Amino acid sequence: MNDANSERSSIRMTFMKRIVLVGAGHAHLEVIRLGAEFTKAGVEPVVVSPGDFWYSGLATGMLAGLYPAELDRVDVGSLTRNVGGRFIASEIERLIPEKREMILADGSSLAYDVASLNIGGEVPVEKISGAARDPRLFAVKPISQLLYLHNYVITLLNDLPIERPIEIVVAGGGATGVEIAASIAALVERTLAADRRVKSRGLRGRIDRPDRDRVSIRLLAATPRILIDATAGAAGAIARTLVNRGIEILTNVYAERIEGDRVFAHDGRSFRFDVLVAANGLRVPDPIIHSGLPYDDSGLIVDETLRSIADPLVFAAGDCASLQGRRLPKAGVYAVRQAPILAFNLLATVEGRELRRFRPQKKILLILNLGDGSGLATWGPFWFQGRAAFRLKDRIDRAFLNKYKI
Repeated sequence: MNDANSERSSIRMTFMKRIVLVGAGHAHLEVIRLGAEFTKAGVEPVVVSPGDFWYSGLATGMLAGLYPAELDRVDVGSLTRNVGGRFIASEIERLIPEKREMILADGSSLAYDVASLNIGGEVPVEKISGAARDPRLFAVKPISQLLYLHNYVITLLNDLPIERPIEIVVAGGGATGVEIAASIAALVERTLAADRRVKSRGLRGRIDRPDRDRVSIRLLAATPRILIDATAGAAGAIARTLVNRGIEILTNVYAERIEGDRVFAHDGRSFRFDVLVAANGLRVPDPIIHSGLPYDDSGLIVDETLRSIADPLVFAAGDCASLQGRRLPKAGVYAVRQAPILAFNLLATVEGRELRRFRPQKKILLILNLGDGSGLATWGPFWFQGRAAFRLKDRIDRAFLNKYKI
């Protein structure tokens, strides 16, 4: 064992308590950044995550070709070690609260004094029969899947079939599905423009008619309109924008199964596809389901201090948490605002101090990236669309990521 490892081992032996952060989502990034406060208090911070943090805020921009992949991710292992914590590149299979331990993907167990979950939600791919093992299926989570989708679409475009168009189906008419469809349209235009060696100062705002004949993009929304949680005015404006960019929108329809080269809707209609993107909502992750702790269809049920209503030593934040008595939209802004409360309460729990309460704001700013240098910003009933919205989103997202780049 070298001197550095010996030194780290001796430091770890002095820790009296261990806090395990499961997942490296928006909330846990800030907890990790504050990790030195834990080690100074004699608490070992341990992070269990399969790899880098991929930021959802820039993810569709990466898909559209606006951002390089490296800009969109944070090296969680380095960030953890930089504050004296321990990083384990893995996932948990099961949480066992009564034993205060968790089982990792390799079958090993990890004990904890306090555990915190920030593992997001899982796309319910199983709702589309036959999709789980289909290589043409791309779920929108984990976020890293969007990089693979980006590369896959480019590969298809570089080998366009002559006899028929490439057909892309996006299942899901919420904010994520809309962003995905718009970003793929932008990626198509950029790629084909580059292939034609056409130099321009920016996007022309729509796919040219010859390109529309070569690529078909369909958006399937299970609701009466896209962006059902937005105002009718905002949803209508975006629908017109998508149609103008060559995207076909079908409402009151959802993907039910895959057979061969076709995806079948619940009403019997079918659509040929080369790429199917699953943006059909989120479900509760299996580790929470199998934990024995109370959960609902939004996640582990937590009180205002972000701890489980059944176990004061288990906390949760972000998309995998369900705030008791308050149904919150699945938006990263809540996890970001939960982060300082979570960090304080984790340390306060091991030190026996009073906890702080998280009180979500009534309105949040949500901005969709439309892939072409424009965006849609909404705040309660107010909204605006255009390049100013994208520039605001870009500035907010870059500022967030810069806090965690080392």
